[in-house]
Amino acid sequence: MSKGAKGIFEKEFNKIIIKINKALNRIRYILPYEYNYFDIKSCLERLYFFEYKELLDFKEYYDKKNLYLLKHNKKSRYFLPSIEIILKRKTSMKKLLKLEIKKEYQVNFKEEIVQKKYIELQKERELKNKSRYENLLKAQERVQKVEPEFLDKLLGLYFRKTTTQKEKMYLFSEIEKYFCKKTINFFRKIHDTEYNNQLRERAFKRLQEWGNYVRLRKGKFIVVKTKNKKRKKFIKEIYKFQISNIEKTPFELEKRIEESLDQKLKIYDYFISHSSKNFLFVQKLKDKLNSKGKSIYCDWISDNHYLKRTLVGEATKLVINKRLEQSKYLILIDTKEARNSIWVKYELNYFYNLKKKIYVWNISSKEIEELTELWFIDEHYLNLKLY
Repeated sequence: MSKGAKGIFEKEFNKIIIKINKALNRIRYILPYEYNYFDIKSCLERLYFFEYKELLDFKEYYDKKNLYLLKHNKKSRYFLPSIEIILKRKTSMKKLLKLEIKKEYQVNFKEEIVQKKYIELQKERELKNKSRYENLLKAQERVQKVEPEFLDKLLGLYFRKTTTQKEKMYLFSEIEKYFCKKTINFFRKIHDTEYNNQLRERAFKRLQEWGNYVRLRKGKFIVVKTKNKKRKKFIKEIYKFQISNIEKTPFELEKRIEESLDQKLKIYDYFISHSSKNFLFVQKLKDKLNSKGKSIYCDWISDNHYLKRTLVGEATKLVINKRLEQSKYLILIDTKEARNSIWVKYELNYFYNLKKKIYVWNISSKEIEELTELWFIDEHYLNLKLY
C-alpha cells in the first residue's frame, strides 16, 4: 500500500473510531445492571445510528477494495476484521467489558437514575439526528428503491469508451433516480476512478445525500488507465475540466427520447396515472410496488429533471405518450381529483387504445384491482385540451 493510501485509510478509520468512543462514553451510564456486548451495541445502533452506520459503510467500502485487489492477484491492502472485533479491540467497548468495570458499575447502579439519564440522552440524540433523517428522507422522495430491468444497460452505456462527458451527465441523471446496491456501487466507482471533476464531485454529493460513507477524492490520485498517449493527454488536459449543463425542459427530453439510446431502452412495470393533488398517495404506492421489486413511472419522480408544470405543452404530451408506451401496465390512483383531471382522462384513453391492462389502486383498502368501470372512454381524447 502506498504511504498516501495507507495514511488516508488510517486517518479516516481513526476519525470514525473517535466518534464511536465518544458515543460509548455517553452510553456507559445508561446500561442495564447486568450488561454484555450486545446490550452496548444495541444502544449504539439505536442512539448513535449515523455514527454506527458510518463504521459499517467504511468497512464495506474497504472490504470491496480488498476483494478487487485479490481478484486481480494483488496483495490485500485494506484488511479490517469483523465489526464485533473492531468494537471490542479498538474502542471503549474493551474497557466496558472488563469484569472489574462491570462490577464497579453494578455497585453504583441505581435504576431510577439510569432510566432518567437514558431518557435525557434519547431526547438529545433525537434532536441531533432529526435534521439528518429529514435530509435523507428528502433525498429519497424522488428516487425509487428498486433495480429497474434497464439499469445494467444504463451503467454499460456510461462506461463505453465513446461516451462523452455530456452524455455521462445525462446518464448520471437517469441512474441517480434509483436507490439500490447497484447504483451505490456505481457512484462509489465513479467517485474512486472518474477523472472528470464534475462527474466525480457529483457522485460524492449523491453518496453523501444518501447517507453513505464517502470522502471526496482528489483527481491527482486517480490513475489514467490508457496506453494511448494522445487519449491520455486529452483526458488530463481537456476531459478532466469539461463541464456540461443539462437543459431541463420538456423539449430537451422529447429530443432525447427520439435520439438517445438511454431513453429508448427504458421499460416501466407500472405507469401511475394520478392527480397532482394526490402526491402523497403516489409516494405510498411507489413504496408498495418498489418493495415487490416493481418500477413505476410518475412524471415528477421519473422525469423530474425535465417535466415542469410551468412548461407544459406539446413536448410534455409527446413525452407522456412515450412513457405510456414504455409501461407494461397502468395503475390509476382513483380519487375525486383524478376523475376530474383532464390529463388522467387522456392517459387512460391512450393506454386503453394501446390495448394494455389497466388497474386501479383503491385508496381505502390499499389494494390494486383490475379496472372494470370504463368511465373515462372518449373517442375524441386526442383532441382534449391539455394545456
